Amino acid sequence: MKNVADQRYLSIKSTPDGSYTIYNSELNENYHSEFGAQTESNYVYIKQGLSMIQKEVIHVFEMGFGTGLNAYLAWTYAQEYNKIVHFISIEKFPVSVDFLPVPSFIENRLDSLTAWNNIQQAAWNSTRNVDNSFILTKLNVDIAEFEHYSTYDIIFYDAFAPSVQPELWTPVIFKALHSRLNPEGILVTYSSAGIVKRALISAGFTLQRLPGPPGKKHMLRAIKNR
Repeated sequence: MKNVADQRYLSIKSTPDGSYTIYNSELNENYHSEFGAQTESNYVYIKQGLSMIQKEVIHVFEMGFGTGLNAYLAWTYAQEYNKIVHFISIEKFPVSVDFLPVPSFIENRLDSLTAWNNIQQAAWNSTRNVDNSFILTKLNVDIAEFEHYSTYDIIFYDAFAPSVQPELWTPVIFKALHSRLNPEGILVTYSSAGIVKRALISAGFTLQRLPGPPGKKHMLRAIKNR
């Protein structure tokens, strides 16, 4: 891999719902909500995102693999609703598999534990069938350098906050994503910051501001109408 996360700055923080986030002390930023990592991801990316796509085969692009939690929850959704999910996730600085514990909410469920391990252990810059319902591609790349080679039904935009890394929330990046979305495709993100709204509108999206998960007032769902 070209880059890996510097673990000197990383620490695991438990959250109230039995999951965990990672705290990056160099950026003073959490990977997920400290109010409940699983709760936030389920609400933003699954309930307000993936469940909106009424297709049997769904193509997902994720900006920010992070801990792999969003990928795992998308696998869970595919199992529950008998979907086939093609999941492409990029991460500039992957976290070592050895650093990540198994979340307590899945550690005693064999099928879920197997899926979690398969997602975590999947090689970077390759594609792996986690099972017949979930095809995972993990890419170690900067989104500014990524050349999209597929089209998507939905985008999980889970970068660090725009206050920390504004370069990841620009009209240029969102225009590239807009061009790769299928008609009526959507982008969901936890952030509702002004810089994010303006960039998405500039890229051609129609915005829906929705109630946020615990600890946040709002989140955004952006729709490609053409």
